[in-house]
Amino acid sequence: MITNFKLGLIFPCILLLANMARSQFNSDSTSFTDKRDGKTYKIIKHRQYHWFAENLDYAGEPNKIIGRKLQNAYDKGDSLYGRAYDFFEAKSACPAGWHLPSVWDWMTFWPGKKYNEFLDPKRVLSTTAWSILTDTIVTYDKRGNKSVKITNPNGTNSTGMNIIPVPDYKLGRNFDPPKYWTKSFRHLVSEPLAFRMSHDFVSTNSEYPYLDYSVRCIHYKNGKVPPNPRAGYIAK
Repeated sequence: MITNFKLGLIFPCILLLANMARSQFNSDSTSFTDKRDGKTYKIIKHRQYHWFAENLDYAGEPNKIIGRKLQNAYDKGDSLYGRAYDFFEAKSACPAGWHLPSVWDWMTFWPGKKYNEFLDPKRVLSTTAWSILTDTIVTYDKRGNKSVKITNPNGTNSTGMNIIPVPDYKLGRNFDPPKYWTKSFRHLVSEPLAFRMSHDFVSTNSEYPYLDYSVRCIHYKNGKVPPNPRAGYIAK
């Protein structure tokens, strides 16, 4: 005879096993297929974590569309840019077993640095896509001699994250440095933190939660979310 106590143990175990089955993936794989919509993403392993190497493009259930498709004026179909989400959508947009990363997850790409220090973005930026932001700087010396300098904004992508500029959400055709939501908050402030990836610096800013930004998902080793390493920040 099955008692109520035993039933109370069985059902949580069944739920746990179901969640584990949905979230399992081959840790040696270089791609991950989201079972919710069948879309496949490139993934990389950085230290003990796995990351999406592409922006999340999950549109939600048929009766609850989330996020906003990022595409330029000439791209009417699927694009490389994924979707932009407000913070509340971003918190639950990743597939089962995957999470919205914290500030400190992102900071593992710049070991030894503090979140508010100057960060060189080259290691996470695409080697080609940033060329659309190439600047030509013309200067003249005291004698009127002209000097032309062309900057190279492309990254080295040594981490494999392949971060690219995204279409401007107002114009739909220009490109802006992308911003990525994190699950971290500034101490005693209700605004969540986001990373802004420019071609020459990375900044961490508190943001209004209803703004739409990109999402990269992270999978922790053994499914365990690591503790927040710094006091004064909340990562829920």
